[in-house]
Amino acid sequence: MSNYTGTKPEYMASSVPNRYFYGLRRTNNGEIFVSKADQMATGSDLTTINKPGDPAQNYPNFEQGSDFYEGRDVNHNLVYENLNYEQLRWDQRNISYYVNEEGELVARINHSFTYDNNSSTDGLVEYNKNDYDVSVASGTNSYGTGNKYYIERHDGASPTLNLIEGETYIFRQDDSSNATHQLLFSTTPNGTWGGGVEYTTGVAKEGIAGTPGSYTQITVAASAPVLYYYCINHSGMGGRVNTIT
Repeated sequence: MSNYTGTKPEYMASSVPNRYFYGLRRTNNGEIFVSKADQMATGSDLTTINKPGDPAQNYPNFEQGSDFYEGRDVNHNLVYENLNYEQLRWDQRNISYYVNEEGELVARINHSFTYDNNSSTDGLVEYNKNDYDVSVASGTNSYGTGNKYYIERHDGASPTLNLIEGETYIFRQDDSSNATHQLLFSTTPNGTWGGGVEYTTGVAKEGIAGTPGSYTQITVAASAPVLYYYCINHSGMGGRVNTIT
């Protein structure tokens, strides 16, 4: 297995069907990036497929001239943590990619395109619209002032969440501020601190809050009641969850 693309120009002088390399990656904010390397370009840098790290996290079957589309699993998580690109392809055509004003990824074959300075998405593409980063910081909510949850793409401390029945939502707690603050759900305001019990229907938890890969996930059941998110160890950090049909 090779970790790199790129061949010396003198070996590429004859007709080569797979001249260009395209690598696509997405960020956790929903941004899409496509990189292109021309193997005929003199002095061009090698393109790294697998980043340095544990070989077990490398994509194992890369061969020059072969495509792969195995970068993400069905939950849109990276399959191989060291991969720089989620998808890779080779093509002799001149393809330009860009994101238009509607947030769509557009590919133009054999047509030039001038990129503007705002070619990006707004973080709400379909694959991660129900995926939220959680952090903890001081703030004020109906329970008073202190540590509160802050939810990506929501304003203020302990925001009200609107979750649709039948859909799955992930609340990622990778940020170190989440340490000791695992997020749970209840049908009672303030959860167990308000005399309620943990709500577990459709809920899955992974890892330890505040460490990489940790999250609380919920698939909202049909006719689910109004819910409340709360901290396992501390009172007054959470807020309300409206469940919508």
